[in-house]
Amino acid sequence: MTPLDVIIRFSRQIKVEMKRLKQLGIILVLVISLGLTACQTQTRPPSDLVTVKTVLSGQSLDIFWRNQTVTLRLAGLDAPDRRQTPWSEQARVALTQQLAAPEPLYLEPSAPERDRYDRQWGYLWQGDRLINLWLIEQGYALAKQNLRSPYRTQLRHAQDYARLMGTGIWQPDQPLRQTPQEFRAQPTEFTDE
Repeated sequence: MTPLDVIIRFSRQIKVEMKRLKQLGIILVLVISLGLTACQTQTRPPSDLVTVKTVLSGQSLDIFWRNQTVTLRLAGLDAPDRRQTPWSEQARVALTQQLAAPEPLYLEPSAPERDRYDRQWGYLWQGDRLINLWLIEQGYALAKQNLRSPYRTQLRHAQDYARLMGTGIWQPDQPLRQTPQEFRAQPTEFTDE
């Protein structure tokens, strides 16, 4: 190998390494910017104080609100279906643990107010933390598609952040293979036992 060949080979290696550094820099800037926008503290709008009675799933819970027990469906997200194990149970446990913190909880009702199962739609706040956003950011739920929400941008950025960080349903070794919506659309198999 001639000295010229060594120089050419070395310059090619430098170009490859520079390209890798540039790609890493772009990814780093993207992760930081998504992290900053997804993790910004929210200011809780006027809302009602609630008490959680039972966490039913990663997106539904029974709450005591306006002197009655109501089933709340967290707006703007889609958590794994109960049959999508282990992700559904992970989401339910994480939500249960987060809501056990001794901070007051507030409900911001969403429009439309009720779904077809007569569950109340809404955004749940724990102090100044939007729990709906937290679930997506931690990788326990997906941001709903075709979302009409005042928090649409934050919810989507939180999902991008969770996906880039590989947390929850985005873990590379055990990712959620179907969205909850796709999973529920499949025909259910019944067995005779």
